[in-house]
Amino acid sequence: MVMASSPDTNKTIKLERYNSYLRRVNSTKLINASSKLLFRVTLLVALVLIFFFTLNYPPLFSSNDQNGSHRLHNTNFLSSAFYGGGVGGTAWEKQVRHCSTPKRPNGMSVLVTGAAGFIGSHCSLALKKRGDGVLGLDNFNSYYDPSLKRARQAMLKKH
Repeated sequence: MVMASSPDTNKTIKLERYNSYLRRVNSTKLINASSKLLFRVTLLVALVLIFFFTLNYPPLFSSNDQNGSHRLHNTNFLSSAFYGGGVGGTAWEKQVRHCSTPKRPNGMSVLVTGAAGFIGSHCSLALKKRGDGVLGLDNFNSYYDPSLKRARQAMLKKH
C-alpha cells in the first residue's frame, strides 16, 4: 500500500518553493535598483568633478592687455611657440592642415594626444614616417621637464 504524504507536508513544500521564488524575485529587484543607484551616483560624481575642474582651471584668455586683444596664457593647451606667436589665423590653420594631411595614397589623419611626451612623440614620428597625417596635441605641463617636450616638439617639426 502506498502511503500518501500528509497534507501538512505538501503545504510546507509549496510554501518553501513560494518563499524561494519570492527571494529570487526580491534579489533581482534589489540588484536592478542597486545598479540604477550606482549609475546615478557615478553620473553625479562625474558632473561634480567636471564642475570642480572647470572652476579651478586657469582661463585660456586674458583680457587685461593694453590694446584690448586677447592673448593666451603660458599654461595653454595649444602651443603658441610651435606656430610662432599666437594660435589661430590663416597661417596656423595652414600649418595644421599641412601636418595632418596624409602623404601616402591610403594614409590616415591621426590625432595624437600627449604628442610631446615620450610615447606620443615616438608614435607621431612613426606615423609620419609611414606617411600618415599627424595632428599632435600636448599641454606642455611641468609634470615632466618641459624642455624635453620642447626638444621633442622641435624634432617632430622637422619631419
